[in-house]
Amino acid sequence: MLDTPLGDGLSLYDLVPGQAAADLGVEAGFDDPRLAEIMQALSPAERAVTLALATGGVTTWAEAAMAAGATQPKYAGEQVRRKVKRLAARIIGRSSATTEEMSGSGR
Repeated sequence: MLDTPLGDGLSLYDLVPGQAAADLGVEAGFDDPRLAEIMQALSPAERAVTLALATGGVTTWAEAAMAAGATQPKYAGEQVRRKVKRLAARIIGRSSATTEEMSGSGR
């Protein structure tokens, strides 16, 4: 489901590139730099799983891993889910800290 939350208002829908890209790389047209940073931190196999989750008919991380060709889809899907969640939390935390520093509310 494209509305699967990744944290801080991000969802899988945000991962769907604005334009098609042959290699589905980081330059695939993501409008949000936080999403590009998450995708860049993933290996090509992890990126394939993450993008597979955004396709029609794929509703779980295990199904996404299977669609991406993982040999152990349940395990691989869970690993990618946890990594994406961890990366999102780190990026969001870093951007929140920067916002607080800029506004002076961190004092």
